[in-house]
Amino acid sequence: MENWLIALIWVLVIALVVWGTLRVQRARRRSKRKIPAPPGAPPTPGRADQPEPFNPLAIAKQLEEPYGSASHPADLLGNPIF
Repeated sequence: MENWLIALIWVLVIALVVWGTLRVQRARRRSKRKIPAPPGAPPTPGRADQPEPFNPLAIAKQLEEPYGSASHPADLLGNPIF
């Protein structure tokens, strides 16, 4: 058994991979569990905590007026939108 050190390293690596996998699975299970609200508690808002999705068309509409009135790109930098 000349390569006992290599075998020990492989056993430790496999043990770490299994341990990490189990921790990830346990964390996912915990995050999926929902704690029910006590009766009489006000309902929680569904989407109030989440930020609005990125909307490039809304940004383009905001930039349309300053872009149309500017004659040079340096003029755009003075606008608060930029």
